[in-house]
Amino acid sequence: LHYEKSLLAKYGVRPFRILIEIKRDNIEKSRAHYRFQLKKNVFLHWMWHTEDMWFDRNYKAEDFYRKKVLRRAFNALKQHYHNYVLKKQVAEDYYDLFVTNLVFKKFRRAINIVKEENERKFRKAVMYHNCDILFKTFTCWRSLPALNTLRREQEARKARWRE
Repeated sequence: LHYEKSLLAKYGVRPFRILIEIKRDNIEKSRAHYRFQLKKNVFLHWMWHTEDMWFDRNYKAEDFYRKKVLRRAFNALKQHYHNYVLKKQVAEDYYDLFVTNLVFKKFRRAINIVKEENERKFRKAVMYHNCDILFKTFTCWRSLPALNTLRREQEARKARWRE
């Protein structure tokens, strides 16, 4: 009986205890491994989730920044074009004003030249007219004594006829 007990203890109970110890050790290892894997998976999923959120936020921020830069660039381009159109309009108006002033100056000069020419012609005509009147006056004055004698002769003839 003692021998059987010792054999049972040597070949049955001790290996069974060792097996139970190994089993407990394996259970602890599997629990530790499970906890580790659980933590690892949870933290990995959390890390992936935060990375996805971070990438999404960065994408949204970069997209917003790109859109804002494009909007600013287009607004600046529109403002620049608007200023260009205004300056071009001012330049065209100034050029038209300059050309109009130039044309009116030339027109005034031409009118003054025509006016002076007409005044010169008028003075010439007045001088010619005065000379002509003077000439006619002097010719009439020269012929006045002859006309007076002719008139006297006519009146004398009339007087003779009346008598």
